[in-house]
Amino acid sequence: MTDLIGTFEISVGMEPVGDAYGGLVPLFVRFESAMGHFHGYSPLTVGQKTPVLACNCGALGCWPLLMRITVTGNLVLWDHFEQPHRIARDCAAFGPFLFDRNPYDNAVQGLDLRWPTSELALR
Repeated sequence: MTDLIGTFEISVGMEPVGDAYGGLVPLFVRFESAMGHFHGYSPLTVGQKTPVLACNCGALGCWPLLMRITVTGNLVLWDHFEQPHRIARDCAAFGPFLFDRNPYDNAVQGLDLRWPTSELALR
């Protein structure tokens, strides 16, 4: 996703671009369950937007990429991407991304096995 958004931002002439985003790092970004987070039901969800990427420094509040996640019976849709610190950035042409629900849920369940959910897990 970091490569996709970087390529998109460069292609439409956004500034600054390049290595601005990083993944969601467990040390800095904590949620109760990956399934809840990647279904759009996370303590980190603001309105209808859930963070999919954080800043390359690892901090979520620094330079996040937010999106709307819609889960249906057989599909998961990621759309309406936004960089909340630069509202003027138009990400309407980025995405949407559509996933088959079963493989998506299987991949997300794997994150729960690797994602620390307590202070003890972070030590």
